[in-house]
Formats: sequence, structure tokens, C-alpha cells
Amino acid sequence: MSKTRAAGNPLWTRPEGSSFTGSPSVGRADGTVDCSILVHGAVWRPQAFAWAVGLLLVLLSAAARACPGPAWPIDAIAPDVWLARAAEGEATPDNRGRVANLLVVRSQRRVWLLGSGPSPASARSLACQLRRDLGLEVTDVVAPWARPELVLGHRAWPGARRWAHADVRRAMQAQCAQCVERLRARLGPTAADLGEGDPVLLPSRLLTGDHGELGPLRWWRLRRSGDHSVTLWRLRRAPLWVAQGLLWGDGPPDARDADVAMQADSTDRLLWLAQLDGPAARWVPEQGGLLDTPAVAAQAAYWRRLSEAAREAALRGEVEGTPPPPGLAGLVAWETHPRHAMNWQRVMRQITDAMLDNGPR
Repeated sequence: MSKTRAAGNPLWTRPEGSSFTGSPSVGRADGTVDCSILVHGAVWRPQAFAWAVGLLLVLLSAAARACPGPAWPIDAIAPDVWLARAAEGEATPDNRGRVANLLVVRSQRRVWLLGSGPSPASARSLACQLRRDLGLEVTDVVAPWARPELVLGHRAWPGARRWAHADVRRAMQAQCAQCVERLRARLGPTAADLGEGDPVLLPSRLLTGDHGELGPLRWWRLRRSGDHSVTLWRLRRAPLWVAQGLLWGDGPPDARDADVAMQADSTDRLLWLAQLDGPAARWVPEQGGLLDTPAVAAQAAYWRRLSEAAREAALRGEVEGTPPPPGLAGLVAWETHPRHAMNWQRVMRQITDAMLDNGPR
């Protein structure tokens, strides 16, 4: 029997010349029975229907597993340790402000998160991925330093313990309001990720002093400036260090909002602290992939070169605005990086101001 497809419906066929009546089975030319049913003159095929139901179930399952917003790239970097990798560069509508690496550590029944992301919406996406893909529920969130791109996601984990050094909390309380508005401007059409109210949720559990231990981690307080403390972290069970706010892996380190002399001293300090780990030490930077000790040493040397060159330039009478001397960055890829030129201008300004302040009264 020849058949034609019912208009607009791939699951139904209608016998040619059908007057929309018929038997619940359709005979074939060879006398066998086709397992199809005529309903209102169209032939229903169970095999096609089963395929459609299966497809629908797959789509519903995928929808149930989907997480809101763009996905975070998440890499396993050690047993029970994962890196949620940041985009490189500045916060933009395209990257939704995800420009600071986050670290996830599972320790017995608790899951620690260093940094919480740039917005509640972005953090909810991460929480969904951790739950769906790794079976992890974050129990403790740490604010390593007061950078909005790193600490505005706390509201995604309302039941988690919120930790920070007391100095970091004070900086968040004093500066986050202005930082949030700057971040809103950078995010543009995606600023809705921050929500309509205040996205800042201050840490309630405070660390004090210069060093200590917290769960599976050891920590040290270091400084970027007089107003900005950062916390350096080391996994207690492995030579893995986390240096958000001090190290960068996608180019030269960033001196924005930093006192360059303090930033340089803190970089030297973290190298000294890690010397017992030797070549096994690995570092999670603010942006970019894991660093080894020679890469960290290159960043410490970079600050020394900039400071020495800026002092010599100031003594020659050069002023802020002059371009950095060629070859100063140390690495060819750093020479043309936007951060290098900005770092040079900041070093020049701070060196010149210090020389003026220390001059004759």
C-alpha cells in the first residue's frame, strides 16, 4: 500500500485516497499486517512515536542539567583540587567580569572556595557546575583580597561560612561600593548579573595576625599597599600555593591600586616562604595558568628592574608620561602588554613623589 505523509506531521502517514476511516491495522500487499493504527484517517507508527518520546526525554534531561549563564572552565589540578579559570584581561560584557581565578578544595566533608567570582549570577553558575559535574556543595568561601571581580559572588552560597582576614573585610567595607559601580560600568549590558540591590556580602568569620591555618590551608597576610592586604595560601598536603593579587600568569603582574615597593616586597616574601618546596612548588595566579618558581622569580625581578629604572629616569629629570625604556620588561611578550606601560607610569609617579617628599624642606 502506498502512503503519503500527513501534512505538517512526520509521525503520521495517511493511505492514499483515505476518507479518514479504517481499521486499527493496515494490511500490506503481501498479506502481512503493518503495526500502524489509523486514527482519524492518519496512520500512527509506534516506532516513530517511541523515537520522538526518547528525543523529548533527552532534551528535558539536558534542560534539567543545564546551568545558568556561560560555563566556567574547571580543571582538576591536584587530588580534590580544582581551578575555575578566569578570562584574561579586563572585565568586559563578553567575559562577564570573570577575570580572577578561583580555587576549589575538597577536604573531608567540607568544600572550600578561594574567591567567589564577580557577581551573584556568575557564582550561581559555578555552584550549579560544581554540584552537577563534581557533586560538590561549597561549605566555606574565602575572600583573599578586596577585588570586586573576586569577592562579589558570596550570595550564591547563603549557607556557607564566609571567611576573610580582618584587613580584607575592612577594605571591602570601605571600598567595595565604589568598586561595584566601576564594575557595573565595565559590564555594560551584562551588569544585571550584579542584581538590583547591593551585591556585597561581607565575610563574617575573620582571620587576624600575620599567618595561621584554616581547614586544609595555611595562610599569610601580605600587602599590595597600605590600604590593601592580600592573603597568600598554601595547600597543607601539597606544594600548591595561591597568590591572587600578587602573581599573574597571562603577562606581567599588575600594579593597579598597589604600592609598587610593597608589591615587590610581598613577591620576594612569597618566594622566600616557598623555598622549602623547591622546584615542586606551583602557584595559582590571579589570571593565567599555574606558575613554577622560575616564573615567580621573573615577576620579582620585574619589579626590581622597574623601580631601579624609574629612579634613574627621575634623577635625569624625566617625568611621568615618558614611555618605558626598551627591554625593561625582561620578556619579549611583556614588552607590548598593556599592563607593562601602566606599571611603568605608576612606578614613575610613586618614585617621583617619594623623591619630592624626601627632598629639602
